[in-house]
Amino acid sequence: MPAIAQAPEATIDIAQAVPLVYEQVPFLPLENQYLTRSGDPFTESTLLSRMMRYHTSVRRRIPYFRLDWKLTLADYLGVNDRIYAETYPNANILQENPMEGDVEVVRQLSRSQRDALVEAIVLTLNPLAQQAGSTTSPALWPSTPTPAGEPASRPTPPASTPREPRPGDAQLLLP
Repeated sequence: MPAIAQAPEATIDIAQAVPLVYEQVPFLPLENQYLTRSGDPFTESTLLSRMMRYHTSVRRRIPYFRLDWKLTLADYLGVNDRIYAETYPNANILQENPMEGDVEVVRQLSRSQRDALVEAIVLTLNPLAQQAGSTTSPALWPSTPTPAGEPASRPTPPASTPREPRPGDAQLLLP
């Protein structure tokens, strides 16, 4: 777990983020059919809101990074950390603990659907992720003329990216 000094200062508003993510992943069910202990419907408790609370409050993972979200999905798939029913979000206010149903829904998602879910969450919670992803994609690098001896079809990376080594480059290190 990162030190407190390493954690980003901004906090997320789960209630605001959930509808934005659901717009991007329409295949993800709401799973909001649960009733409170008093018998009232509690439609604000969705699969995604519980997953985000599990990620940030129970597991205390940072919400801005893909790897952390993949770890959370691995928890739901039963291949990383165990999810405990007694600490699962909304378990103490709903008649039925939604953990088992949520785990089953995540297990039924395909790998590409899980990847799309992680991507939607990260891009919604961390707008800088979209900028970072676009600058490292080789398909977006502009093509420039290449020196003789290199393939002409290979794009040239931006100036900030080091070029691949060529024969004789080690000689440049000599005094």
